[in-house]
Amino acid sequence: MECGGKRSATPFWLRLANYKKPKRRRRCALPARLHIVPPLMPTGDSALASPSLVCKLKSMKTVPVIVSDEIQEDKPMPSRNHSRAAHNLGVLLDGFKDRYVIYDQLSLNLDGWQTIPDLCLFPRGQLPNDWLTDDDEVTQSPALVVEVLSPKQNLQPLVDKIREYGKHGVKSCWLVIPATHAISVFPATGGSRTVTEGVLRDETMGIEIPLDQVFA
Repeated sequence: MECGGKRSATPFWLRLANYKKPKRRRRCALPARLHIVPPLMPTGDSALASPSLVCKLKSMKTVPVIVSDEIQEDKPMPSRNHSRAAHNLGVLLDGFKDRYVIYDQLSLNLDGWQTIPDLCLFPRGQLPNDWLTDDDEVTQSPALVVEVLSPKQNLQPLVDKIREYGKHGVKSCWLVIPATHAISVFPATGGSRTVTEGVLRDETMGIEIPLDQVFA
């Protein structure tokens, strides 16, 4: 019986057989544990992507960053002088490429201690020379590590970091202070020596570079 008391021309059993239940929309939501969207990922409705996005986010490797009020040790802080000094040092150290290979901002994992020095040198042949494969982290200790003091870094935590390098097999560390045009050399055998003019000599590495060209 239809509204208004009129009988439908189509039999009830036929109308029942042709009845299709409305489809319900499936809602897709991220797991409850995943409630932070990376800044570079889409936000809003577009952030609720397919489950494959969740898998990708879970598998992403992050670089550990030591954060305090005034220091972020492993996070690159490319100030103007920091970048300039690191670049000049890289150019000068390239003069020793017959013996060493230079790496810029290389991720190191030394017995579980993760860090990213500004520059580091490995003896030629120690690491693979294969451009078809790559490594997210290097677990072998470099021979030389160079750290450049950034404007917002405290000196003492960086000195402590250099001592940590020595404990993990790094033979020599350089601490570069752009503001004072000084470089301190820390050999793994102990002690330190600061150079403010003339030629920087690292007897452990067999390297000599003119200091004025570092801060040119």
